[in-house]
Amino acid sequence: MATNINVSVCGRDGPGPCTLRAEVAALHFENQEMRLALHVAQIGTWRRDLATDQVVQSRELHTLNGTDPRTFQPTVARSMLRLHPDDRALVQDAYIRAANGEALGYEYRVPTAKGGVKWRRTELRAERDAAGTVVAIWGVVQDVTERRRASEHIHHLANYDGLTGLANRTNMATSLRQHLVRARRTDAPLAVLAIDLDGFKAVNDLLGHTAGDGLLQAIAARLRDNVREGDTVARLGGDE
Repeated sequence: MATNINVSVCGRDGPGPCTLRAEVAALHFENQEMRLALHVAQIGTWRRDLATDQVVQSRELHTLNGTDPRTFQPTVARSMLRLHPDDRALVQDAYIRAANGEALGYEYRVPTAKGGVKWRRTELRAERDAAGTVVAIWGVVQDVTERRRASEHIHHLANYDGLTGLANRTNMATSLRQHLVRARRTDAPLAVLAIDLDGFKAVNDLLGHTAGDGLLQAIAARLRDNVREGDTVARLGGDE
């Protein structure tokens, strides 16, 4: 009994296995391209089923969190334990709002084993069924630690003296205005103490600027350690 075998050659017989292979290859490329983009941008995703409370997270999120997808089963409780204690209420409130259909984003801290923190930003979106009922929550998570550090560094440069770490002239002016408003409102006394170091130029001339900088840092530390919480110590410039 003869068996007919149809052979399709790419580019000759029109759409066929060749077209299918090309489409599969294109989809594979796009998938790899997307995974690479998520990896470089340090972005992961997760989905929480509201009916079963089951959480599924992407391989990129496992990488971001340092967990093994073969052994680590994500749950809401485990996720909450990974957060900084002061941020858990914020995240819990966000989950509730997202379950009610609200789209929102927030930033929070994740403590590290070395005592530091990683900053994460999560965007939450609700998934609805055909009837419009929210059935799941999707989360897109990105590590924003470097951005936060850069922002904090810029803020520090703009408001604090680079040598002593004390408030600078701009910060002092802002603080003084706030203190004045508070003093007028509460009819409380307010004092401003100005200190100038006599003979400081001689220290720089005789011992060098390194010694002068060390003296300013030591004085700044003593002043900072001997004021009340809420008081401001500032370096206006030079030895002022």
